[in-house]
Amino acid sequence: AFLVCLLSIGALILWQFNRATWWAGAAVLPLIALYPYVKRWSFWPQAVLGATFNWGALLGWLAHTASLAAPALWLYAACLFWTIGYDTIYAEQDKKDDARIGLKSTALYFGRHGPMAVAIFYLLALGGIAAAARQVGSGLGFWLCLPLAGAQLGWQVWHYARAAHSTRDAAALYLRLFKSNGWFALLIFGALALGMAQNML
Repeated sequence: AFLVCLLSIGALILWQFNRATWWAGAAVLPLIALYPYVKRWSFWPQAVLGATFNWGALLGWLAHTASLAAPALWLYAACLFWTIGYDTIYAEQDKKDDARIGLKSTALYFGRHGPMAVAIFYLLALGGIAAAARQVGSGLGFWLCLPLAGAQLGWQVWHYARAAHSTRDAAALYLRLFKSNGWFALLIFGALALGMAQNML
């Protein structure tokens, strides 16, 4: 009943936009239904989470333009890679319990190579964000701020690698690193806003 209530609210919001947004909003429903079950048979529930959770990157573009274009696709891909990275770190907290009860995750799949894998996904995320910004002609302010966001992700990977070799309160550090992605998102938002503001002047 709660799910029906939430979906109804979502449908009312979608109704305010164009038809392309309606269809795109409906298209994500299979992913929403699939996600809770993926970890039973695949090591990649983080990828399905990323594909589902970041659908708004496509919806926002469609609501504004009524059609998809390269910047939206680059941003969607970037956010998907980012989600795989940060949710792999989050899944480290549950790795022992997941292995015991037969659930799967990228944290289990990557094992001791987790920090390297997350670093690669974070680099892909930064590359996708940069590609999207380049496509829309973001100003110099964006490019000056992007390294700060990259440094935040680098900080995460460095501490993640240290936690992988330590058993002392590692779970608390994984949670802290996961939560720190709010700062990364804020830096990217600020960089994009600054880049857009420069173009409007």
